[in-house]
Amino acid sequence: MHKKNDIVRLIKILNISIEKRVNNDFKKMNLTMQQIKILLYLKEREKNTVEITTQKDIQNLLGVTHPTTISIIKSLEQKKFITSKHSEIDRRLKTLHLTENAYEMTQSIVKGKINFDNDLLRGIEKNELNACIKCLNKMYENINKS
Repeated sequence: MHKKNDIVRLIKILNISIEKRVNNDFKKMNLTMQQIKILLYLKEREKNTVEITTQKDIQNLLGVTHPTTISIIKSLEQKKFITSKHSEIDRRLKTLHLTENAYEMTQSIVKGKINFDNDLLRGIEKNELNACIKCLNKMYENINKS
């Protein structure tokens, strides 16, 4: 029988292992896990014709501070994967857009993500995965009720 702290420890170790693996897998693209999340998020939003994506949207996506968000965005701008500009509607907001380089890169990212997901879930039956997802969602709800 697992103790509660064993579950927390295992989730933390899994999170660290996933981040290390993703960062290693995408090192050749010079991208981190956080940067990949942003690129895929922007691609999905633009595909679904969401009008604008702001720095605040990215901050909420990643669950990080404003300065951290700005740092990650600046890094993606320096790599020529995104551009940012002040919103025409509200000059206080900065909107983010993928570049052509990023569109090409996201195709490779999606392929890499599929390979990673296959490795991560190897040997896990669909019903086991569904039960795990259900438990993790319930834990998330429980921790956010407190």
